[in-house]
Amino acid sequence: MELLNYDEEERRVVPSPEARQIVAFRDIITKDKGSPGDADGRKKLKAIKMLTYIRLIEHPTSPMMDYAPEDRHEKICEFIDIELQQLDPLLVEGRRVYAEIVSSSTVRTVTSIKNGLFSTIKLMDKLRTKAEEFLEDEDVAISDIEAANKLIDNMLDKANKVPSTIQTLEGLEEKVKKEQSTRTKVKGKGSVNYFEE
Repeated sequence: MELLNYDEEERRVVPSPEARQIVAFRDIITKDKGSPGDADGRKKLKAIKMLTYIRLIEHPTSPMMDYAPEDRHEKICEFIDIELQQLDPLLVEGRRVYAEIVSSSTVRTVTSIKNGLFSTIKLMDKLRTKAEEFLEDEDVAISDIEAANKLIDNMLDKANKVPSTIQTLEGLEEKVKKEQSTRTKVKGKGSVNYFEE
């Protein structure tokens, strides 16, 4: 369940019905009484921008994670065209809740593996390009052929590891889904509930 579905073209999130029930997010939405372009607050433009900010600054796969933490706030505000105070209580609570929901060791592992796969693909492309350059040269020395052979072997070695990595990734993604569906359950009869006041 993606609470804050991010639309890259629109540069905004669409909160899911579940997100609208989480107290921290509901407060952001209900307390939006208007902003430029939304005089009476009916469109909830400021709330949508605040939720977009939360998604972009806290989600582990956000494109804004490419920026240094100290630059992220300014870059996101500029990106979605909003002025926000980092210490706004609604924003602080929304960030805390969202970070808690999306962060787990499994989520971080999935993110790391995905990033590793992207890096492996880039590496294989570079190895392939380098090997092709060696092979296209008509004045190739024996040592260059051996170097090209090593590049090809290295590329094939990496390619052979990708299927098992994908299988591991799929298993971890299933684990993340189960974690998120049971996230509100705790020992005994108690539960952690983001939907209560």
